[in-house]
This record gives sequence, structure tokens and C-alpha cells, in this order.
Amino acid sequence: MEALLNQILDRLNQLHSSVSILTSDVNDMNNKINRIEANMAPKENSLNCDPPWMIFSPI
Repeated sequence: MEALLNQILDRLNQLHSSVSILTSDVNDMNNKINRIEANMAPKENSLNCDPPWMIFSPI
């Protein structure tokens, strides 16, 4: 019985380690996505403005 409990405990420790690694990986990916979105935001905003020749055109 003790051996079985030790096996269960070992497996739980392995799973805990795996979950910690996956959590770290997900956080890294989330940070990368946030950086990409932050870099894209100025480009998206510049695409929504009038082209330079429209700014000075007579009405």
C-alpha cells in the first residue's frame, strides 16, 4: 500500500512539474503576442489616416 501511495505521489509531482512548465510556456507566448500586437497598433492607426495628398487638398 505504501509503495502504491509513493507511486501516486511521484506521478503527482511529475504532473505538477509539467503543469508549471506549460504555464511558463503559455505566459511566454502571451508576452510575445502582446509585443506583436503593440508593434502592430501604430501601423494599423497609420493605415486609418488620410494619405498625405488628402491633407492639403482644397475643399
